[in-house]
Amino acid sequence: YTRACDASTKLKTGMKAFNMSLNGGFESSRCYVYLGLPGEGKSSTLLNLALQIKKNNPEVKTKDPTKKPVVVFLTTENTLNETVERTFNMVETNGITVSDNNPVGLEFRYVPSVDTDYLYTLYDELMADGKECICMIQDRIKCRDFKLINGDMRIGAVIDEFKEFANTKKIPVITASQVNSY
Repeated sequence: YTRACDASTKLKTGMKAFNMSLNGGFESSRCYVYLGLPGEGKSSTLLNLALQIKKNNPEVKTKDPTKKPVVVFLTTENTLNETVERTFNMVETNGITVSDNNPVGLEFRYVPSVDTDYLYTLYDELMADGKECICMIQDRIKCRDFKLINGDMRIGAVIDEFKEFANTKKIPVITASQVNSY
């Protein structure tokens, strides 16, 4: 009951029906995966979720009360400039407001070639900088035990590693992956 009532264990979006489908919001220690064909808006969806989580969770509490809560958007897909430009376009065209009054920060990182072990490094770097990741949103990454099956990366291995990270840090991990049609 305590966990269900704790605002820090479920991160809400601004979409009521979406929150209901998520049992109230993105739950800590869980991994969420969105799949789509090339060019269908996976990166845009993840950016929108990052903005929605920032906007709709100002009451979130960090595990360490001396740290500032941040939603982390890590991409190996789009450059930092492209990601920030897309974000500002979303804010401008969708009426999403981002203000300094909201205590939740938004941290963008572009690292073109890393594996899932980098999530732990990034989390620790943020903590050392006075920030605590409350949600990791990741756009395309390799698993630490990178394996190819017929030229494709095993998405199941990546998801297993994201779930391990989510459990270890007690935060939700949200990702998207491309599904190719043949």
